[in-house]
Amino acid sequence: ASAACCLPNHSTAGAPAKESGAYCLIKKFFELQTCFKLEDDLTSFLAYAAGDPARFSVKDASRTVPFQVIGVGVVLNPGGEVLIDQRLNEGLLGGLWEFPGGKQEPSEPIAETIRRELEEELAIAVEVGEELVVIEHAYGPKRLRFVVHLCTWRSGAPQPLASQQVRWVRPEQLGQYPFPAANGRIIAALLERLQLGVN
Repeated sequence: ASAACCLPNHSTAGAPAKESGAYCLIKKFFELQTCFKLEDDLTSFLAYAAGDPARFSVKDASRTVPFQVIGVGVVLNPGGEVLIDQRLNEGLLGGLWEFPGGKQEPSEPIAETIRRELEEELAIAVEVGEELVVIEHAYGPKRLRFVVHLCTWRSGAPQPLASQQVRWVRPEQLGQYPFPAANGRIIAALLERLQLGVN
């Protein structure tokens, strides 16, 4: 920031102004706009301009939105194919493909979340195996933590009970399907794990 600006320099109070008030206020706003989060209102900036920190808009860290935990199953069949399903045409992610899963209930073990969701949404039974990856991602105001486990398909013909369609695909073909951004990291982790398994 320019030392010549008429807005108060909190370390050198009383410094003489060298620019007009209106020009300086606008100039300072653009210089400092990145210092204030988009959700902060104009009051914070005017408080800064007035040299009144008591009026600053301060966010309470305890009010931070917690992560919603999502259990995700990367289901493999005996032929080495992976099960994916296509989302309904609803919302911003409508029509995209994904690995099946859903929200963790309070006090529910994540393995049980994955088993339950796959039974409810796909009518299949799986054995939940080792953790593949944990991914934290934000979709607008929502903060999601995806806990992803490798799963072995045991029984039941997959049915799209909560999606448009389901499909068994080769892992190397996953890149041919449009996935949400977070799922791209799951694909990368899966391919790396399978490559390590070959070696």
